[in-house]
Amino acid sequence: CELTRKDEVYTTSNGVTIIGYTDLSARMANQASAMYAQNMANLLKHVHGKEKAAGFISNLYGHLEAGEQGDIVSRSIVCCRDGQLVTMPPPPQPTPPKPKTAAPVAKAEAAKANPLKGAVVGASVLTLGVLLLLGLGEG
Repeated sequence: CELTRKDEVYTTSNGVTIIGYTDLSARMANQASAMYAQNMANLLKHVHGKEKAAGFISNLYGHLEAGEQGDIVSRSIVCCRDGQLVTMPPPPQPTPPKPKTAAPVAKAEAAKANPLKGAVVGASVLTLGVLLLLGLGEG
């Protein structure tokens, strides 16, 4: 971009921030390492389950022996077992979107249609609270 200034960060008159760092690759190495470490930790947590580290191998073998009913993540990270190629499981099918219903919209419109009811309920609750405090001698 012609507006980029070397090793400067500034905001233009229309509110766009332009970052002109020339060492972006050096700045991102730490974040990339942290993200990779977090992903690996989450993968291990997923595979070992509630048994922690002691159950890692048994859970992994259990998922492999279960075949199609085994966990797809565990089966996807293993490429061979006992010198034999492990077939990759098919990717999961996307979940179909839920159809939208008109019922919640009707309830929302009904609630908006009567603001007097909301005001009366609010005033009643406040009055009851004040009366209870007065009855307890706190007011």
